[in-house]
Amino acid sequence: MTLRAVIIGLLLAFGISTFTYFNDHIIRQTYLIGNHFPIAVFGFLLLLVMVINPIIKKLRGGVGLRPREFGVVAALGLAACGWPGSSYFRSFSPLISVPPNYEQTMTAWKATRVMSYVPGGSPLVGEGHIKNWDTFVDTVAGASGDPQAVMASDAEAPGVQTANTPVERIWQLLPNNIKPLLLNLASQEELQIDPGITIMLLNGLNDIVRNPEFYTEEAFGQVELPDKARQLKSKVLSGEATEREVEVFNRELMVQALPDLVRPRPEGDGILLANGNPQSPAVQTLIQGAGGKQTVSLAEIPWDVWWPTLKFWGLLALFLGIASVCLVVVVQPQWKRELLPYPIARFVEEVTKPAEKGFLPKIMQNKLFWIAFAFIFTIHLFNGLHTWFPATWFIQIPLTFDFGGLATLFPRASKVMHAPFVLTAPTLYATVIAFAFFLASEVSFSVGFSGYLYLIFSSVMVANGVLLERDFLEPKNTSMMRFGAYLGLTLMLLFLGRRYYFNVLKSTFGFKRHEETPSNAVWAARIMVVCMAAAVIVLSQSGLDWLLGSMMVALIMLTFFVMTRVNVETGTFFIQPLWGVLGVITMIFGIQAIGPSAYIIMALVTTLMVLDPREAIMPFVANAMYMSTRKEKKPANNKAALLIGFTVVASFVVALVSILYLQYNNGIDNQDTWATGVCCIPGLPFKNLAMHLSDLSSYNELNPSMSVSGLERFTLMSPNWGMIQWAVVGIILVLATNVARLRLPWWPLHPVAFVVWGTMPGFRFAPSFILGWLIKVAVVRFSGAKGHRSVMPLMVGLIAGEMFAALGWMVAGAIYYSVTGMAPESYQIFPG
Repeated sequence: MTLRAVIIGLLLAFGISTFTYFNDHIIRQTYLIGNHFPIAVFGFLLLLVMVINPIIKKLRGGVGLRPREFGVVAALGLAACGWPGSSYFRSFSPLISVPPNYEQTMTAWKATRVMSYVPGGSPLVGEGHIKNWDTFVDTVAGASGDPQAVMASDAEAPGVQTANTPVERIWQLLPNNIKPLLLNLASQEELQIDPGITIMLLNGLNDIVRNPEFYTEEAFGQVELPDKARQLKSKVLSGEATEREVEVFNRELMVQALPDLVRPRPEGDGILLANGNPQSPAVQTLIQGAGGKQTVSLAEIPWDVWWPTLKFWGLLALFLGIASVCLVVVVQPQWKRELLPYPIARFVEEVTKPAEKGFLPKIMQNKLFWIAFAFIFTIHLFNGLHTWFPATWFIQIPLTFDFGGLATLFPRASKVMHAPFVLTAPTLYATVIAFAFFLASEVSFSVGFSGYLYLIFSSVMVANGVLLERDFLEPKNTSMMRFGAYLGLTLMLLFLGRRYYFNVLKSTFGFKRHEETPSNAVWAARIMVVCMAAAVIVLSQSGLDWLLGSMMVALIMLTFFVMTRVNVETGTFFIQPLWGVLGVITMIFGIQAIGPSAYIIMALVTTLMVLDPREAIMPFVANAMYMSTRKEKKPANNKAALLIGFTVVASFVVALVSILYLQYNNGIDNQDTWATGVCCIPGLPFKNLAMHLSDLSSYNELNPSMSVSGLERFTLMSPNWGMIQWAVVGIILVLATNVARLRLPWWPLHPVAFVVWGTMPGFRFAPSFILGWLIKVAVVRFSGAKGHRSVMPLMVGLIAGEMFAALGWMVAGAIYYSVTGMAPESYQIFPG
């Protein structure tokens, strides 16, 4: 690990952190990262190997970067890839800023007041914040003074002329059309409140919360206020307070004066930017951009408003990121003993292997490499020119094929979501075809066949009247079956390495360490435990109790662990779990044992951290650690682990600063509907919360769910046994497939098939994996291992050509933008 390799690697890492958002969301070219085989790293590596290093060698008499130095450069570049793109910063800003704006137009959100259940969110009162409607109605109606006068007139009911108590003040300020309704409810022997009446009562109560004249010395002079409310009091009475400050003060006033009627706001701070205040300039400028010729400098970004949000989300992300680095250090000795192939690291080894003569690596001195390179580069050159200049003579060379007639032959299968990717409109990806050539035949076949296997499975289920559903957050049958596959794979891996893992666990807590267990693995395990505990503490400070917080952190790490294992064992580099951490917890406890505030916290964390972890940090770190230490005896030395850990943390800070700078000047990317649309990332948590609030209210379970916490949740838990059965099916499929692999030499299927099936990446890449598998089988069958080695340069050339084409269009787009100030046409080689 030389100093120059470290410097180049860090420059690459910080460059990725700085320019990813610009490329992905300003000029909108092929995603710079996009998956666990990022163009940003391997495109630059190929450029370094094919262009820059040969020039250095020529100038320095044949002395250039060595293969191990290329590995260090790629490793540090990979360590930065977990933050700037889809797995974090793509959706970070929209998730914490956009939803309060959507609430203004979403009827269900407004009716259930979803923002009132977010810790530190809206101060307005939601239905669950009234502790008991019977008590509320009787108490407030009892302050009416002359009920007959109130009932006689809807226009000018006198009520009470002087309010000497908080309840009298509430009655005094209620809208006149609410007062007769309240008295009518109070006269009923058995209170019956339908949803429409509830909404009217809450609207009246929230009119009071918004009223800057709510406070009077006569009514509230004896109420003891907390420090924050006392600080707001003078601003409210002097008329200097903002609308949000008035609402916060009045809500606190109401809670302190009427603790038996009104619940306090959910505790917490910073989960939403500016605590969900859509009128905040920090929020509006972020969403819309500075506009015109104005430029927001780094110093002008409202860091004071951002601080509570960065403290929560930033610490949570960094603790999980450091825990991921530590987990890689723990598992790598066992995985090396299992002889896992690390296909991505193997690709780096192939392209950097030096030749005896010449400046280029050995594989690039083969004619097949340059034939494949020119072939695929030309295709993307013409297709890109056709996209930029569609009215000219530049033709489009199709990579997507129309097999629409198959929909008639397979009507049930064609209706499955994403079925066109494998059935009626498959797209071929040269990099995937070539990469399948690197993998074991059973892996390429399993990943490719998984898409078709899922279509068969879906058709059979639909034919038998079983509706297959999936959801990113909720417990649906196919999602829970896929969770079962993840859990089954975890159990299988723990069983295979049981002696090693058990010794690491014992040593972590001070018991004797076995000689085969590296000391740095034990220390990494200790740091991992501390970081996971710290993540639970961060969640607890936002209002999520230790039980749910611990489950959430454990399931997030399980997701990262399985994705990493699949990546280093099979080389599958685009994975979406498509099961939600929140869905699993909801399946176990039921929404009534979770409660609205805990639900929305977990929904937001799940959405940001594992809803679309196509660029999750841990697989990057695993390949980085392997590449930086693959020639050393120790599976992961301390120097490499510390350097990669530093890069993970530093690149987070660089990405944060650069992305906020771009967003405050250009606004968030509203064309990226996945990250900003109400139907997708910003809207899913609140859409589901609104649905659950309505359900809890209908079954009179909302109030009990508001007060439950910790171990009390077990008293209200209602497991979804139907979904648990589907999870068990997933476990059985994985374990049975693994047993079949061990017992039956002819068995063709790898358990990875049940990890990736039914997901968008599994469908998109299935035809390419199948084609790559067929090519490999044919080559090996007719020319053996020697033929396989001879075709390898062709496959590497396909990858290099596609990488260079993507880089070329990125550079062209950046130049076009710098000259014209306008976004160029978007030509994307890999799916976004």
